[in-house]
Amino acid sequence: MAESENSSDMRQPSNSDAGPPKLSELLDRGWKIFKEVDCTDEPLGSNSIQVRLKRGIGMLEEASRMVAQLDLFSRNEELEEVATADLKYLLLPALLGALTMKQTSRGNRLGIVQTARAYFMDFLRRCKEYNISQFELPASTDEDTSGFDEASENGLSAAMVSGFQNRQDREPPQSGSTPSWSGSPVPIQ
Repeated sequence: MAESENSSDMRQPSNSDAGPPKLSELLDRGWKIFKEVDCTDEPLGSNSIQVRLKRGIGMLEEASRMVAQLDLFSRNEELEEVATADLKYLLLPALLGALTMKQTSRGNRLGIVQTARAYFMDFLRRCKEYNISQFELPASTDEDTSGFDEASENGLSAAMVSGFQNRQDREPPQSGSTPSWSGSPVPIQ
């Protein structure tokens, strides 16, 4: 019975051929991947877990882009002004940070940690802006603030800008050297 449920879950993304996935579907799928990876006994470094992580991160990044396009959150509004159905999207940066921290890459661990930190800082900034809790934000590093103001003005999260910058900063391996990862990058579907 459980196997038939899993196989129907695997077919679920193919049902989205009729159109792009909805924002709520992306969040739900990303959350489900987070729970599966968080509760698994399989090593985080295994290929199947890393593939799931990349897929989940891709879904949550797409959801973040959709939230930015829809302007669901604004610095000018109070928490009470946010639609109840939209409150769950405040968690996107935290989920992205948690999934990012589970990635394993010996050659780029610092980049992974910096990207995750940017996601978590974005989450904390949103919590502070909406007065969800009273706390002091941790001190920012130059890397965290390098694109934040520009990104905020354009409706993009600082974490997305930081993640993009980290991807751009990576240099391809020099000829003759072996990459630290095995296999090829997995396209996000």
